[in-house]
This record gives sequence, C-alpha cells and structure tokens, in this order.
Amino acid sequence: MPWNRLQRRIISWIEVQELYIPAVSNLRGGRPLADLAAESIPLLLPSAIATRVRKISRRLLNHEWQYRYAQAFAALDDLRSHLLLRDQLYHSKDRMVRGQRANTRSNTLIQHVQAKVDADKLKYCTVRSSLVILGNKLKNVSGWEKDLRVLEDEDVQGLGSKFQELYGEVVPEAVRVSEGRKKLSWIWRCAGVAGTNQTVISEALRIEWCKTRARAHRWQEECQLLLEEMRRVLAFYSFKMQQWSTRASNDFSNNKAGHRAYAESM
Repeated sequence: MPWNRLQRRIISWIEVQELYIPAVSNLRGGRPLADLAAESIPLLLPSAIATRVRKISRRLLNHEWQYRYAQAFAALDDLRSHLLLRDQLYHSKDRMVRGQRANTRSNTLIQHVQAKVDADKLKYCTVRSSLVILGNKLKNVSGWEKDLRVLEDEDVQGLGSKFQELYGEVVPEAVRVSEGRKKLSWIWRCAGVAGTNQTVISEALRIEWCKTRARAHRWQEECQLLLEEMRRVLAFYSFKMQQWSTRASNDFSNNKAGHRAYAESM
C-alpha cells in the first residue's frame, strides 16, 4: 500500500477515534497529521493512553484486548517459524557449505533470519505489555498468563538446544546445562503450537520427544548403575573388614603382636 494512501486511511480512522475518545486530540498536541509520515503517526490505542485518560469505554478496551490476544499468538507463531528456519540453515551450513564465498552467503542469510527472530521477540514483548495494561483495566480477564508468559532471552531457542551452542554463541558457564538436564522452552509447549506449520512442527516435536525419552531412559539406567556400584563398594569393604579381622584374630592366637597391630590398622 502506498504511503500516502496509508496516511489518508490513518487520518480518517483518527477522526472516528476522536468521536469515541475525545481526549486523544489533546494528547497529539494539535500537530497537523498531514505533516507526519504514515509510520510516525501515533495511533494512541486504549492500551497506550490508559494511564493518561481517566475514562475509556469498556467496549473499546475489550476490542483491543481481543486483537492483542490474537496478535500475541501470531507473534509466537512467527517466532517459532523463524527459529525452525534458523535451525535448518545452521544444519545445512554445517553439512553442505564449503568455501569462503558460500560461507559468507550462508552467514548473511542466517543474520537476516536472526533479525526476524529479534523482531518477533520485540513484537511479542510489546504486545504482552499492552495485554497487561488492558487486563488491569478490564479486571475480568484471567488465566491468559499461563500461555502468554514473559519471554526471556533464554526462552528464544530452537528445539533441543538450550543456548544454541552450535550457533557459535558464547554460553556462560553458570547457565550451561548437561544433556540430561535440558528443558524445552515454553514457547514450544504453549497453546497454538500446531498452528506454526502442522507437518514441520509435528515432525520436529516427534524427534525431540524421542531424544528426550532416550535421555530419560539413560538417566534412569545411570541411577540404577550408581546404586549397584555403591552396593558393591559397601559389600567389598565389608568383606575386606571381615578378612582383616580374621587375620588379626589368627595372628593374636599365634602370639604375633606386630601382625595383629598391622591387621587392625587396616
């Protein structure tokens, strides 16, 4: 859509907005909107002015809530898609790319996808902040935080990796985890995951589930081996204790005090 056409549509929408929220005209400062670029015009949705305008229609708050709620899931959907794409690009680069020229092209493409990942994260965090404001205003919206959690840096990860060590990122020693303690980020376990790409995501989650199941079985096996090793250690030392006690008794009966003292010291 051309910028001038978008600008006209935004200005027309603002004229309607001022009928429902007259206070927005004062918040814009009376500056002519025609002098601003389309992307620079503040929309001043209810979530943006909730702390500055005393009274906003509950109907408008609810409309934006529904819009932001869907937008948050869409942002997570885009984030998962780009993370899967980034994983695939790194996998292909490691296996098939050779030579400086090809590596440069691959790195450029990966950086382009990484920029989209960062943009998706920023979009989700912004939308979630709006949901928090709207939720406080509506006061009858609850439970949404279980699926739309706070997105931390460590949550933005592909399937099966904690901090993407394969991607060349420096992993702090304090947060580095072993293979058996890795956890799948909540973005892959929340509602709406299947909507990312049902075929791709189902296959990726199936593979990750099989890997996790294998790690769990290996963990149980290690625990069983550890218990058996400890049992054998105790049995071995118990046997040695009885053996040296027997030797001490025999040496004492044969009047070999030196041998008896040595046996008891063992």
